[in-house]
Amino acid sequence: ANNTILVNSSGNNNIGVSVEDFSTDNLIINNTITMNGTDNNYGIMIENNSNASINKNLIQTFGTTKDNYGIFTFVTGGINITENTISTKGTGRNYDIYLNLSNNVLMNNNTITTDGSANKNYGINMENVDDSNISNNIINLHGTSAQRGIMMSLSSKNNVIEKNIISSSGSTSSNQGILITSSGTNNNNITDNSIITSGTSANYGILLQGVADSNRLINNTIRTNGTSSTNY
Repeated sequence: ANNTILVNSSGNNNIGVSVEDFSTDNLIINNTITMNGTDNNYGIMIENNSNASINKNLIQTFGTTKDNYGIFTFVTGGINITENTISTKGTGRNYDIYLNLSNNVLMNNNTITTDGSANKNYGINMENVDDSNISNNIINLHGTSAQRGIMMSLSSKNNVIEKNIISSSGSTSSNQGILITSSGTNNNNITDNSIITSGTSANYGILLQGVADSNRLINNTIRTNGTSSTNY
């Protein structure tokens, strides 16, 4: 707790905090983590881990190119991510929070900002994530196209996405507040979220595609602003 971690590198694959190899019950709290490199920079990486808590950290991952991650989890269970302030910045494919094969995640009251100079920036990306609660987060994205506030894919199911404030702003097209995609991404509840998207055309508040079934969208407030056509 209460550590300041600054990594300045001219190369890639830099990690601020790494917890791995079947560790359990770790607490990461009140740290300031700043990453500067080219690509593949990670503020916090959690792999093969259970019951970790990531709370009240300031995480800044600023790469000069792509693939910058604020928090990255892989093969985890019971992770608690709360009250963090996370910023990522690079060209494209910046991820504030990336969850892969991670179940029973509680993620709430985080403030998330992504400023990418290119496309495909993500606030929260969920792949193969089940039985998790994503609530009361503030997510702001800025880039060119394909900004995604929350994306669920690859058979993520039985998740609750509620009471989040999402702004997905791109200078061109195809920006989404929430994207639910790919077969097996089923039985998710999307409730009471406030979503604003903007760009040129083909901007979506919530987009379901690719045989995503039995998802429930209830009482969400959505506004799409496009300077051209086909905004939904």
